[in-house]
Amino acid sequence: MNVHSPDVLIIPSKLSHFASDVLGTLVINPGYLAKGTKGGTYANLTINPIDETTLQTAINEKKHEIPHLVSSRSNVEIVRI
Repeated sequence: MNVHSPDVLIIPSKLSHFASDVLGTLVINPGYLAKGTKGGTYANLTINPIDETTLQTAINEKKHEIPHLVSSRSNVEIVRI
């Protein structure tokens, strides 16, 4: 059975907020949006498209799978409220 890891994993927790590439998976801890009566943090996630040359090469070589590489094409901004 072929098992793949997720491209993006979002897990809010009490730990300090972060975004990191862990073995090809973009792991995001945005923290909590609200902490009691105070504001917390949230994450803005932008995933850029795969570049056109990579897609053309895959089409020309008739590849059935293209590596996503989401973590290298993404930008995560942690915003405090």
